[in-house]
Amino acid sequence: MTEMGEYLVPFLLALAAVVSYRFLRAKQTAQTAPYPPGPLPKPIIGNALDIPLKKTWMKYIEWSKQLNNNIIHLTAMNTHIVVLNSLDDIVELMERKSANYSSRPSLTLFKLV
Repeated sequence: MTEMGEYLVPFLLALAAVVSYRFLRAKQTAQTAPYPPGPLPKPIIGNALDIPLKKTWMKYIEWSKQLNNNIIHLTAMNTHIVVLNSLDDIVELMERKSANYSSRPSLTLFKLV
């Protein structure tokens, strides 16, 4: 093999690996939606150890004040959790906009009753 041929195959493999990595990374970041602020997650387990087991609302209110936001985002074992700390936000999402997010057809019988 010539001197140039010796280095061509490893170079092309390395180039293919770099291009593949960049492509997959760009695709992954394009698909993720921006989440509200939240406490800094730990690798792999996220905020699983940060979520209190008793009086959870107290901790959520504390984080809300620290982050200056009524909506908090947590991750626990690759599960995203969004906490709403404002009654107005909850009513807006669960009552007024529920038809936008639900795939069920609207039942007019319940409206009449």
